[in-house]
Amino acid sequence: MNINQFAVNWNNHMSHVRQAFDDLWSNSELTDVTLYADGKKIPAHRMLLSACSAYFRDLFRAFPQEHPIVVLKGVNYVVLTDILKFIYNGEVSVDSAVFERFLQTAEYLQISGLTENLIKGAQNAEAEAEKNEVKQKVRRRKRKCSSSIPEDGLLKVIKQEEDNDIVNRDECSEEQDLVGSIPPDIKIESEDNEEKAMEEELLLPLEEKSTENNSLKCPICSKVFSHPYSLHHHKPVHMGRTQCPICHAVLSRRYNLKMHMKTRHNVM
Repeated sequence: MNINQFAVNWNNHMSHVRQAFDDLWSNSELTDVTLYADGKKIPAHRMLLSACSAYFRDLFRAFPQEHPIVVLKGVNYVVLTDILKFIYNGEVSVDSAVFERFLQTAEYLQISGLTENLIKGAQNAEAEAEKNEVKQKVRRRKRKCSSSIPEDGLLKVIKQEEDNDIVNRDECSEEQDLVGSIPPDIKIESEDNEEKAMEEELLLPLEEKSTENNSLKCPICSKVFSHPYSLHHHKPVHMGRTQCPICHAVLSRRYNLKMHMKTRHNVM
Protein backbone atom coordinates (compact mmCIF):
# COMPACT_ATOMS: atom_id res chain seq x y z
CA MET A 1 0.00 0.00 0.00
CA ASN A 2 1.25 3.48 -0.87
CA ILE A 3 2.49 5.49 2.12
CA ASN A 4 0.07 8.29 1.21
CA GLN A 5 -2.96 5.99 1.38
CA PHE A 6 -5.16 5.15 4.36
CA ALA A 7 -6.86 1.80 4.90
CA VAL A 8 -10.50 2.28 5.80
CA ASN A 9 -12.37 -0.80 7.06
CA TRP A 10 -16.11 -1.13 7.64
CA ASN A 11 -16.26 -3.75 10.37
CA ASN A 12 -19.98 -4.45 10.17
CA HIS A 13 -20.28 -4.01 6.41
CA MET A 14 -21.85 -7.40 5.71
CA SER A 15 -24.38 -7.11 8.52
CA HIS A 16 -25.31 -3.64 7.27
CA VAL A 17 -25.73 -4.86 3.70
CA ARG A 18 -27.83 -7.78 4.87
CA GLN A 19 -30.07 -5.45 6.85
CA ALA A 20 -30.37 -3.15 3.83
CA PHE A 21 -31.39 -6.08 1.62
CA ASP A 22 -33.96 -7.14 4.20
CA ASP A 23 -35.41 -3.61 4.25
CA LEU A 24 -35.57 -3.55 0.45
CA TRP A 25 -37.46 -6.84 0.45
CA SER A 26 -39.85 -5.87 3.24
CA ASN A 27 -40.67 -2.40 1.89
CA SER A 28 -40.43 -3.16 -1.86
CA GLU A 29 -38.44 0.04 -2.35
CA LEU A 30 -36.50 0.94 -5.51
CA THR A 31 -37.69 -2.17 -7.34
CA ASP A 32 -36.91 -2.42 -11.05
CA VAL A 33 -38.41 -5.78 -12.06
CA THR A 34 -41.75 -7.50 -11.47
CA LEU A 35 -42.10 -11.27 -11.28
CA TYR A 36 -45.42 -13.06 -11.82
CA ALA A 37 -46.32 -16.52 -10.50
CA ASP A 38 -49.83 -18.00 -10.23
CA GLY A 39 -51.20 -14.64 -11.39
CA LYS A 40 -49.62 -12.83 -8.42
CA LYS A 41 -46.83 -10.28 -8.69
CA ILE A 42 -43.65 -9.93 -6.66
CA PRO A 43 -41.57 -6.73 -7.05
CA ALA A 44 -37.81 -7.31 -6.90
CA HIS A 45 -34.38 -5.90 -7.76
CA ARG A 46 -32.50 -7.00 -10.87
CA MET A 47 -29.10 -6.50 -9.28
CA LEU A 48 -29.82 -9.00 -6.49
CA LEU A 49 -31.53 -11.47 -8.80
CA SER A 50 -28.61 -11.32 -11.25
CA ALA A 51 -26.06 -11.75 -8.46
CA CYS A 52 -27.78 -14.84 -7.07
CA SER A 53 -29.25 -16.52 -10.16
CA ALA A 54 -27.55 -17.39 -13.43
CA TYR A 55 -31.01 -17.76 -14.97
CA PHE A 56 -32.05 -14.19 -14.16
CA ARG A 57 -28.62 -12.79 -15.07
CA ASP A 58 -28.80 -14.25 -18.58
CA LEU A 59 -32.43 -13.17 -18.89
CA PHE A 60 -31.77 -9.53 -17.99
CA ARG A 61 -28.78 -9.42 -20.30
CA ALA A 62 -30.93 -10.67 -23.17
CA PHE A 63 -33.78 -8.25 -22.41
CA PRO A 64 -32.34 -5.03 -20.93
CA GLN A 65 -35.64 -3.17 -20.51
CA GLU A 66 -35.94 -0.44 -17.88
CA HIS A 67 -38.53 -2.32 -15.79
CA PRO A 68 -39.16 -5.78 -17.24
CA ILE A 69 -42.08 -7.99 -16.27
CA VAL A 70 -41.17 -11.66 -16.01
CA VAL A 71 -43.96 -14.25 -16.02
CA LEU A 72 -42.78 -17.59 -14.59
CA LYS A 73 -45.27 -20.18 -15.84
CA GLY A 74 -45.57 -23.35 -13.77
CA VAL A 75 -43.82 -21.77 -10.77
CA ASN A 76 -45.74 -21.77 -7.49
CA TYR A 77 -46.19 -18.34 -5.91
CA VAL A 78 -45.33 -19.53 -2.38
CA VAL A 79 -42.24 -21.34 -3.66
CA LEU A 80 -41.03 -18.28 -5.58
CA THR A 81 -41.58 -16.10 -2.51
CA ASP A 82 -39.45 -18.47 -0.40
CA ILE A 83 -36.69 -18.41 -3.01
CA LEU A 84 -36.65 -14.60 -3.02
CA LYS A 85 -36.53 -14.58 0.79
CA PHE A 86 -33.49 -16.82 0.56
CA ILE A 87 -31.86 -14.46 -1.95
CA TYR A 88 -32.49 -11.35 0.15
CA ASN A 89 -31.93 -12.80 3.64
CA GLY A 90 -29.63 -15.76 3.05
CA GLU A 91 -32.03 -18.11 4.84
CA VAL A 92 -35.66 -19.20 4.74
CA SER A 93 -38.05 -21.65 6.40
CA VAL A 94 -39.82 -23.80 3.83
CA ASP A 95 -43.02 -25.71 4.49
CA SER A 96 -42.56 -29.45 4.09
CA ALA A 97 -45.56 -29.62 1.75
CA VAL A 98 -43.78 -27.54 -0.91
CA PHE A 99 -40.17 -28.38 -0.09
CA GLU A 100 -39.70 -30.70 -3.08
CA ARG A 101 -41.09 -28.08 -5.47
CA PHE A 102 -38.87 -25.51 -3.76
CA LEU A 103 -35.79 -27.59 -4.60
CA GLN A 104 -36.89 -28.18 -8.18
CA THR A 105 -37.57 -24.47 -8.79
CA ALA A 106 -34.30 -23.43 -7.15
CA GLU A 107 -32.44 -25.83 -9.43
CA TYR A 108 -34.31 -24.53 -12.49
CA LEU A 109 -33.50 -20.90 -11.62
CA GLN A 110 -29.88 -21.84 -10.75
CA ILE A 111 -29.97 -20.13 -7.36
CA SER A 112 -26.40 -19.69 -6.08
CA GLY A 113 -25.69 -20.95 -2.58
CA LEU A 114 -28.86 -22.99 -2.43
CA THR A 115 -28.25 -25.78 -4.93
CA GLU A 116 -24.60 -26.10 -3.85
CA ASN A 117 -25.58 -26.37 -0.19
CA LEU A 118 -28.25 -28.92 -0.99
CA ILE A 119 -25.78 -31.08 -2.92
CA LYS A 120 -23.24 -30.80 -0.10
CA GLY A 121 -25.92 -31.53 2.48
CA ALA A 122 -27.05 -34.59 0.56
CA GLN A 123 -23.46 -35.82 0.33
CA ASN A 124 -22.93 -35.25 4.05
CA ALA A 125 -26.19 -37.03 4.85
CA GLU A 126 -25.17 -39.99 2.68
CA ALA A 127 -21.74 -40.15 4.31
CA GLU A 128 -23.31 -39.96 7.76
CA ALA A 129 -25.76 -42.72 6.86
CA GLU A 130 -22.89 -44.96 5.70
CA LYS A 131 -20.99 -44.18 8.90
CA ASN A 132 -24.01 -45.08 11.05
CA GLU A 133 -24.50 -48.30 9.07
CA VAL A 134 -20.90 -49.31 9.78
CA LYS A 135 -21.38 -48.55 13.49
CA GLN A 136 -24.54 -50.67 13.57
CA LYS A 137 -22.73 -53.58 11.92
CA VAL A 138 -19.95 -53.34 14.53
CA ARG A 139 -22.54 -53.31 17.34
CA ARG A 140 -24.33 -56.34 15.88
CA ARG A 141 -21.04 -58.22 15.63
CA LYS A 142 -20.19 -57.35 19.23
CA ARG A 143 -23.61 -58.52 20.42
CA LYS A 144 -23.24 -61.72 18.39
CA CYS A 145 -19.81 -62.39 19.89
CA SER A 146 -20.91 -61.61 23.43
CA SER A 147 -23.97 -63.85 23.09
CA SER A 148 -21.70 -66.90 22.74
CA ILE A 149 -20.89 -66.60 26.46
CA PRO A 150 -23.81 -67.18 28.90
CA GLU A 151 -24.85 -63.97 30.66
CA ASP A 152 -26.62 -65.59 33.61
CA GLY A 153 -26.56 -63.30 36.63
CA LEU A 154 -25.45 -66.25 38.77
CA LEU A 155 -22.42 -66.91 36.59
CA LYS A 156 -19.05 -65.34 37.15
CA VAL A 157 -15.67 -65.76 35.53
CA ILE A 158 -12.79 -66.84 37.74
CA LYS A 159 -9.20 -67.87 37.12
CA GLN A 160 -8.55 -71.58 36.94
CA GLU A 161 -5.34 -72.84 38.48
CA GLU A 162 -3.94 -75.59 36.29
CA ASP A 163 -3.35 -78.72 38.32
CA ASN A 164 -3.41 -82.08 36.59
CA ASP A 165 -3.59 -83.86 39.97
CA ILE A 166 -6.79 -82.04 40.98
CA VAL A 167 -8.95 -82.32 37.86
CA ASN A 168 -8.99 -85.25 35.47
CA ARG A 169 -7.52 -84.18 32.10
CA ASP A 170 -10.17 -85.98 30.02
CA GLU A 171 -13.00 -84.32 31.91
CA CYS A 172 -11.40 -80.90 31.54
CA SER A 173 -10.98 -81.26 27.77
CA GLU A 174 -14.67 -82.09 27.39
CA GLU A 175 -15.70 -79.06 29.46
CA GLN A 176 -13.46 -76.75 27.42
CA ASP A 177 -15.05 -78.04 24.21
CA LEU A 178 -18.46 -77.01 25.54
CA VAL A 179 -17.31 -73.47 26.30
CA GLY A 180 -14.68 -73.10 23.60
CA SER A 181 -15.24 -69.36 23.32
CA ILE A 182 -13.73 -68.87 26.79
CA PRO A 183 -9.92 -68.56 27.03
CA PRO A 184 -8.25 -71.70 28.47
CA ASP A 185 -6.99 -69.94 31.63
CA ILE A 186 -10.48 -69.19 32.95
CA LYS A 187 -13.68 -71.08 33.60
CA ILE A 188 -17.28 -70.26 34.29
CA GLU A 189 -18.49 -71.03 37.76
CA SER A 190 -22.12 -71.22 38.83
CA GLU A 191 -22.84 -70.44 42.45
CA ASP A 192 -25.26 -73.27 43.22
CA ASN A 193 -24.64 -75.90 45.87
CA GLU A 194 -22.89 -78.33 43.55
CA GLU A 195 -20.42 -75.78 42.18
CA LYS A 196 -19.76 -74.40 45.68
CA ALA A 197 -18.79 -77.89 46.71
CA MET A 198 -16.48 -78.08 43.68
CA GLU A 199 -14.84 -74.78 44.64
CA GLU A 200 -14.29 -75.94 48.22
CA GLU A 201 -12.78 -79.19 46.96
CA LEU A 202 -10.42 -77.39 44.59
CA LEU A 203 -9.27 -75.03 47.31
CA LEU A 204 -8.31 -77.77 49.77
CA PRO A 205 -4.58 -78.40 50.34
CA LEU A 206 -3.21 -80.86 47.84
CA GLU A 207 -2.05 -83.38 50.47
CA GLU A 208 -5.55 -83.61 51.96
CA LYS A 209 -7.10 -84.55 48.62
CA SER A 210 -4.57 -87.00 47.35
CA THR A 211 -4.85 -90.65 48.18
CA GLU A 212 -2.12 -93.10 48.93
CA ASN A 213 -3.03 -95.17 45.90
CA ASN A 214 -5.16 -95.02 42.79
CA SER A 215 -7.65 -97.64 43.98
CA LEU A 216 -10.73 -95.43 43.56
CA LYS A 217 -12.61 -97.46 40.96
CA CYS A 218 -16.10 -97.15 39.54
CA PRO A 219 -17.99 -100.35 40.47
CA ILE A 220 -19.90 -100.24 37.17
CA CYS A 221 -17.36 -99.42 34.45
CA SER A 222 -14.16 -100.03 36.48
CA LYS A 223 -12.79 -96.60 35.61
CA VAL A 224 -10.10 -95.57 38.10
CA PHE A 225 -10.04 -92.08 39.63
CA SER A 226 -7.39 -90.37 41.69
CA HIS A 227 -9.83 -88.43 43.89
CA PRO A 228 -13.08 -89.31 45.67
CA TYR A 229 -14.66 -86.14 44.32
CA SER A 230 -14.14 -87.26 40.72
CA LEU A 231 -15.64 -90.68 41.44
CA HIS A 232 -18.59 -89.10 43.23
CA HIS A 233 -19.46 -86.96 40.20
CA HIS A 234 -18.84 -89.81 37.77
CA LYS A 235 -21.53 -92.13 39.18
CA PRO A 236 -24.54 -90.10 37.85
CA VAL A 237 -23.36 -90.98 34.32
CA HIS A 238 -24.57 -94.56 34.85
CA MET A 239 -27.88 -93.33 36.28
CA GLY A 240 -28.78 -91.33 33.17
CA ARG A 241 -28.57 -88.05 35.05
CA THR A 242 -25.98 -86.53 32.70
CA GLN A 243 -27.79 -87.21 29.41
CA CYS A 244 -29.12 -84.23 27.47
CA PRO A 245 -32.92 -84.56 27.08
CA ILE A 246 -32.78 -82.64 23.78
CA CYS A 247 -29.92 -84.13 21.75
CA HIS A 248 -29.32 -87.17 24.03
CA ALA A 249 -25.61 -86.42 24.38
CA VAL A 250 -24.05 -87.99 27.48
CA LEU A 251 -21.85 -85.67 29.52
CA SER A 252 -19.30 -86.67 32.15
CA ARG A 253 -20.84 -84.60 34.96
CA ARG A 254 -24.11 -82.92 35.86
CA TYR A 255 -22.25 -79.61 35.85
CA ASN A 256 -21.11 -80.27 32.28
CA LEU A 257 -24.73 -81.10 31.38
CA LYS A 258 -25.83 -77.73 32.74
CA MET A 259 -23.18 -75.95 30.68
CA HIS A 260 -24.15 -78.00 27.63
CA MET A 261 -27.82 -77.03 27.99
CA LYS A 262 -26.92 -73.35 28.29
CA THR A 263 -24.36 -73.11 25.50
CA ARG A 264 -25.83 -75.57 22.99
CA HIS A 265 -29.58 -75.24 23.56
CA ASN A 266 -29.84 -71.87 25.33
CA VAL A 267 -31.71 -73.49 28.22
CA MET A 268 -31.02 -71.95 31.60
